[in-house]
Amino acid sequence: MRGGATDRARPDDDRVHEHLEAMPAFLDGLYLTDTLTDLASDLGRGILTLPEEALAAHRLSEADLLACRWTPQAEALIADLTERAHDWLDQPALQRGVHPGMAVLLRTSTDLFRARVRTARRLGPALLHRTAELSPAVRFRLFAPARVRAVRAWRRAALAQPAAEPMATLPEPRREADPAFLPPVPPRPHPSGERAPDIPAERLPRHVGIIMDGNGRWAAQQELPRSEGHRVGSDATRDVVHGALELGLSHLTLYAFSTENWRRDASEVARLFRTMHDTLRDGDLRSLDVRLRWAGSPEGLPVDLTEALRQSARDSRHRTGLTLTLCVNYGGRAELVQAAAGLARAAVAGELDPDHIDERLLAAHLPHPHLPEVDLLWRTGGEHRISNFLPWHLSYSELHFTDTLWPDVDRRDLWRAVTAYTHRGRRHGAARTVEGASAWKGAAV
Repeated sequence: MRGGATDRARPDDDRVHEHLEAMPAFLDGLYLTDTLTDLASDLGRGILTLPEEALAAHRLSEADLLACRWTPQAEALIADLTERAHDWLDQPALQRGVHPGMAVLLRTSTDLFRARVRTARRLGPALLHRTAELSPAVRFRLFAPARVRAVRAWRRAALAQPAAEPMATLPEPRREADPAFLPPVPPRPHPSGERAPDIPAERLPRHVGIIMDGNGRWAAQQELPRSEGHRVGSDATRDVVHGALELGLSHLTLYAFSTENWRRDASEVARLFRTMHDTLRDGDLRSLDVRLRWAGSPEGLPVDLTEALRQSARDSRHRTGLTLTLCVNYGGRAELVQAAAGLARAAVAGELDPDHIDERLLAAHLPHPHLPEVDLLWRTGGEHRISNFLPWHLSYSELHFTDTLWPDVDRRDLWRAVTAYTHRGRRHGAARTVEGASAWKGAAV
């Protein structure tokens, strides 16, 4: 029977499910923010409350932090944890279906804690010696408009809400069967039986970026629709992710859709987005020890795709293996513009002196400051350009170009690219030394 109590209650059930799924991440974000901003105070008392798994993942000893030693490992740890806290706090589902005044309160609290996270990130080494406190100017900028919004919300909303029909039982969370909430499974072996090369951890690139080029040309060669090239290309992506896990990479960033790609045929773009959505929702990637991130703008993207990207990031937040960043609707120049605008706002608010702006501060204002510099950039498809991909992070990258079209790629191509990287001497402007010239002599794949 249509229009009955069960039908009317279904939207409320959905909101309860959303809240149940979003609340744990939000609380994790609050706790981690407090832990980071009070780190100096805790260290001064000989206390360290940072997660043990994060310390282990970054090969950082408690003794170094308790001694307030700022090492590259400590910098990477703080970048990782501040990025996690920033993302965990982003739970718009908590603001849906509540009183408008409460929604303003939740949004303002989120903005406040995320501002504290950004302050902690910008302090750098000083975070080990002083508390990350917000300036009065920042507090005023957050609270003044929030008070106005709250007053308007409470005046406009009805004080007495109609009583909701009682639900027979509290809906069960929908997580148990989702592979994202089960222990991760190991990567699937390659069908050929080939194994990843045994490369010492110190020779592996920390961060590999890939421009996955050639889907459309592959489809044209096969006399297939271009959308079929994207579908087969998604299978190649899965295999490369398995191979990255086998190899032991910590960061992999894939250029999936650029801001310039909107110039393509609308039907091709729509099918590409559908392929991305289906790939995110299937159980393969979600079952692996992969923490997924999204870099890019939601503007213009289908709502179901942005929700899938955000949900995948939330669901995989506790994974500690490979950090997989998908660049969807991403533009490198736009990212630099955002960083410059953030610096300008901070200067106007009195948070920083423009004369003291350096590379570290600009990097901290990037939309994704957690991303380490790219050690190896690999582009398929025979083109030799970076196409507005991570310009800040590519300053000292080793470049590797191959002619293979992306749908014909598998994990062994990744292994070859990484093996080639290990034979290069990276000096970052320094003179070549005998030690630097003797690169690792591992067997080629």
